[in-house]
Amino acid sequence: MLDFTGKTNTTPTTNAPSKGRTMNNYPIQDSSIEPREYAKFGNQLRRLAKTLDSANLNIPESLTQGPMSYEQQANQLVTELAQSSTENHLDKAAEATLNGEDPTPHLLNAAAWDRRLGLNKRILELSRAKYVEQVNDNADNITEQLRKNDFTPAIRRLKTLLTKHPDKPWNLDLAVSSGDYAHAAIIKDNQDIADTLHEAITIRGLIYNDEAFTTPAAYITKPGYKGKVQTADLNWWATIINAGYTPHLPTANEWEALEQSEPFTKHREAEAKKIAEFNATEEPQIVQNLMHEGRQMSR
Repeated sequence: MLDFTGKTNTTPTTNAPSKGRTMNNYPIQDSSIEPREYAKFGNQLRRLAKTLDSANLNIPESLTQGPMSYEQQANQLVTELAQSSTENHLDKAAEATLNGEDPTPHLLNAAAWDRRLGLNKRILELSRAKYVEQVNDNADNITEQLRKNDFTPAIRRLKTLLTKHPDKPWNLDLAVSSGDYAHAAIIKDNQDIADTLHEAITIRGLIYNDEAFTTPAAYITKPGYKGKVQTADLNWWATIINAGYTPHLPTANEWEALEQSEPFTKHREAEAKKIAEFNATEEPQIVQNLMHEGRQMSR
């Protein structure tokens, strides 16, 4: 899995996660995978580190620095360990042995130089692996901080606005086209609410894998919502709140637990039943219509 950008601004799927499955975050990868995918993975880790660095989070500093992703960084470390090949380390080791001296430093230098390419590769791989391990260990903590410090206060602000301005549209273009410029100004002045909510969801999407947060339960606490999830749109948040939904920012495990809860399970079963009944009713009619038109059914 290499897409860790979450599922924001997409139409949610109706596939429920498998019951009892453990939600892992980033997989550990090494350079034996396809080079482009390995490079893509490194770019994603650097993007994550940069995003975490710009967020106001109480997390280990190493998470904001990112892994050692650039080859020149590893090369510098290798060069410091593996001294120049202009010296014949084996000859020096032999001379030291003949002189009754310890040849170990020369042998280490010889080994380091001979294995420098493999050492470079392993430095990069282990640096990524250690970073990924930290991301996995801190994913829930980061999400909980985002929820407490950013997401929940932003939702609270929006609910206050909706109470102060009932029955108002929160689409800027619609407000302008209808001539309600005063309300358009309010929408524009409070776009930062949507920006905050979208950023929190984007960061959450970056720290879990692409199997997480693929259904509406990742964004709202009760079933029934159908449509496109548009987390960067203030009007979308206002619409779902006015429709009686409660927005939330669950961790991956919290999302899975909600998805497997009785209300969501019953809702999926009811939807599946409706589809089955519709198919059972409509298919014979479609076949009959096609036969009436003299067309053959292809299976």
